[in-house]
Amino acid sequence: MNHNGGLLGLIIVHTLWGIAPLFSNENHKSIIPEKTTGEKAGVADAEPVRGINESGRKILLYPNGTWKFAPAEKDAKEEKNVHINAPTNGTVFHTPSAANEFLQGKVADYKIFYNKNKWDILSENLNDMTEYSLLHRKKNAFVIVLPETASVPLNTLREIVLDNARRASPKMSILSEEMRTVNNAKILMLNLKADVENTSFIYVYYIYSGDNKSVQIIGFTTEELYSQYKQDMEDFLNGFMAGKPASTGKISPQKEAGDAPDEQ
Repeated sequence: MNHNGGLLGLIIVHTLWGIAPLFSNENHKSIIPEKTTGEKAGVADAEPVRGINESGRKILLYPNGTWKFAPAEKDAKEEKNVHINAPTNGTVFHTPSAANEFLQGKVADYKIFYNKNKWDILSENLNDMTEYSLLHRKKNAFVIVLPETASVPLNTLREIVLDNARRASPKMSILSEEMRTVNNAKILMLNLKADVENTSFIYVYYIYSGDNKSVQIIGFTTEELYSQYKQDMEDFLNGFMAGKPASTGKISPQKEAGDAPDEQ
C-alpha cells in the first residue's frame, strides 16, 4: 500500500493499523479507530466499559469492538461514570480563514472545512473504519476522520481511547487535555504521545458527541516533526462543524462558522 507518504507514511501504514481508537483490534498492535456501534454476537470475555447510548439505555462496551445492553438487574452503583476532569479553554475556536474546501459527513451530519492547498485526500483510507484520510502536502503528517452513528458519552469515549492507546503503547502518555468550544460545538481535545517500534508519535484528538453522532478527528506525526505540523493539524481540526451536511455545491467556511477570525 503506497500513499506517497515517504518513510513516515510507510511506518504509519505498516505499524499503526488504527491509531488510538474507540476500540482496538486485538490482531493489530496499533492506535486508528474502530467502529463501536452495532450489537454483535460472540462478545469476548473481557472487562467492558459501561456507558449509556443515545436513548438512555445502559450498555457494555468491549475492547474487541462489540457492545451489548447491560443486564437490567445490574446495581446502579456499579455504573462507571467517570467525570472528565479536564480544564476548559476559554478561547472560542473558529474555522480558519484560509479554509477553502470541506469534507461532508456520509454516515453522520458533520462538515470539516480545511485548506486544500495543504491537505490531500487519500484515495485509500489508512483504516477501513475511517471515513476520510488525508496526507499533508509535505508528506509527513496525517489526519483521519471517524464518525459514529450514535451519541456515546464523552467520558466513555475518553476511557476507551486511552485504554486502547495504552494497549497499543504501554508507555503512552497524555501531554495535555482540555474542553474546547469549536464552532459552537463542545469538543474534548486530547494530545497524546506514544512509542511504536522505537519511534515516538504525537496525536491530537478532537472528540465530539451529540445529536445522535460521535466524531473523532485525529492528526498525527512524529515527535520530531510535531512542531512543524502542529498548527496545520489544529487548523484542520478547528474546521469541524457539527451541523447538518450541505446539500450541494461549495460552502464558504466563513458563512458557516460565523464571523470567524483569522487562524487561532
